[in-house]
Amino acid sequence: MKKFISVFMALTLILLCFSSCSDDNTEEDTTYSFADSENTSNLTLAYTKSDSLDPYDAKSQLNIQISSLVFDGFFKLDSSYEPQAVVAKSASINGISVTVILNNVYFSDGTRVTAQDAEYSFYKAKESDYYSAGLENFSEFYVSSENVVMITMARNDPYALSCLDFPIVKRNVSEDDLPIGSGRYKFAKDGDNLYLVVNTGNQSFNPAIKTISLEAVHDYDYLDSSLVVGNTAIYCNDLSSGEYKRINANTVEMGLNNLIYLGFNPTSLFAYSDLRQALSLALDRNYAVSGAFQSHARGSALPFNPDWFAVSAYTFDLGANSEKAAEMIENSGVNIKSEEIVILYNSDNGFKKELASYLDDTLESLGFYSRIYGVEADEFKNEVRYGNYDIYIGECRLTQNMDLYPLFTGSSNFGLAEGSESNLAYDSFVDGKIEIMDFINTFNSDVPFVPVCFRNAAVSYTRAIYGDFAPCDRDLFYDIESWSIR
Repeated sequence: MKKFISVFMALTLILLCFSSCSDDNTEEDTTYSFADSENTSNLTLAYTKSDSLDPYDAKSQLNIQISSLVFDGFFKLDSSYEPQAVVAKSASINGISVTVILNNVYFSDGTRVTAQDAEYSFYKAKESDYYSAGLENFSEFYVSSENVVMITMARNDPYALSCLDFPIVKRNVSEDDLPIGSGRYKFAKDGDNLYLVVNTGNQSFNPAIKTISLEAVHDYDYLDSSLVVGNTAIYCNDLSSGEYKRINANTVEMGLNNLIYLGFNPTSLFAYSDLRQALSLALDRNYAVSGAFQSHARGSALPFNPDWFAVSAYTFDLGANSEKAAEMIENSGVNIKSEEIVILYNSDNGFKKELASYLDDTLESLGFYSRIYGVEADEFKNEVRYGNYDIYIGECRLTQNMDLYPLFTGSSNFGLAEGSESNLAYDSFVDGKIEIMDFINTFNSDVPFVPVCFRNAAVSYTRAIYGDFAPCDRDLFYDIESWSIR
């Protein structure tokens, strides 16, 4: 799998215009005049003017997030990463084949979304920086008819539909024109000013906010200040720096799919599974979240996101069981004082520095000799690659289907995972041979790496926004239809 996307993009919301293309000769008039309109905007979002508005060409953190307002995918994911059909009417998985039947959906210019538009978008998504990771397992796209497509996968995936949320754009649109989607809003211009205008062709969407102004920003360091002074309405800090600064605005936590975990050197004392299991038992994940991550995370004893719909029925203890951990160490017969344990962490990240200190204290309480070793981000990657650690604090952004292969194949995890009992059990799980709890039980016994928590982002918004405000990892504006401006 490609290098996981650990950076959630400091999305302070925004727009993504998309160079797309369609066989239709129908051209949409994107010129918009407010001279005789009562729907002038009271909501302003930031975007990067120098960047593309095409969701597949955009590089800026702002423009990629706003694409969810303009474009729909086959599916839309809710806060539990469960796919909800949008452009897809229905879909089914049969082995490594996915069949999708398209809904009767229209682009904002009135032309119908076709299987050919979906095919064009699929291959653009496969080549893009942001969407390619989720489509790594998908290989070929076939148009069966005007409203039926088939997509083949390299290997089985029972949750493949969650990855089909890539934006579907209209083909054959000139690069000089604004990209066209079938989403809740569409791009429009009034002179040199750029807006989002409600897509009246989307009959299921009737928001109070009909128009959104897009404000070009040039300095990302002042996005929070732009919100405070009222120039923009929303600021999303993905907290990838490991630092949180409170600002004068309403703020909510948004769960990300970024797993924080402990990786082990196979030449260290933690080559013994009993010691890995003991360390996992000794960790108080509630304390790690509230202390090290200042409550900007959700504890998890599983390698899966605790918000994920597939594990919502299960509960797991996040507290420490030091007595059981000590018993396992004693029964292992390993001399844990025979060597020093080096804990490697990224010193550029305040959250991970605090986690390293807590881990050091935990190991010392169990009887290990340990020390923390912090290096800058660029050097950290090399130190992990060269094995200069006994334990390292890692981070992996999982794809929408909670695919663990990057952690088992070494593309995102270095250490004990590849070829482990857990790796083999995961193969059986995705092949449908065992249930998810069977895999979880094997994982908790084997512990090839130790899950600690999943990071959050902090989304701040102006107090002028009234209504529900529940952003999702894959859609910052998930509930915008409930918003109004007071």
